[in-house]
Amino acid sequence: PESLDDSIIRYKGQEYAVYYIESNSRRYRCQLTDDSFYIYYPTQAKIENIMRKFKEFYKENLVETASNILSKLSKKFQPNELKIRDYKVKWGSANSRKDIYLNTYLLMLPFELIEYVVFHEACHLVEMSHSPKFKQLLFSLSPNYSKLKRELKNYTLRTK
Repeated sequence: PESLDDSIIRYKGQEYAVYYIESNSRRYRCQLTDDSFYIYYPTQAKIENIMRKFKEFYKENLVETASNILSKLSKKFQPNELKIRDYKVKWGSANSRKDIYLNTYLLMLPFELIEYVVFHEACHLVEMSHSPKFKQLLFSLSPNYSKLKRELKNYTLRTK
């Protein structure tokens, strides 16, 4: 298979060549290998549907990744709901109802930054403001959070 337009995606900080493969199946399917990302699509599929499947792959995998990170934390850091959104300017948020929202494209970042954002939002479930107590909680989960916070600023969300 050949990659269309030399497409590259990022997944957990790694770059993967993207290959779009027309298949006889009526179903869309995504497959990640060591160095490539394959999107199988039905004959005569619309580009919007192919892109929707790609986004679904990210959302499903982000829920799994974030859930695995959260499962290592105590009950006070557990959200009522974990939701994935297409934010334009933020990586995540939390609310007083104890819900965590993460940006679909968070999964493009290196794992340690994904983990930092999840920890950051989990701390907001206990302390909503960025108070000294919040920083202490975050430090307990991520002792190098200051470095990760600075590193996260190197990544921007580009939306059309």
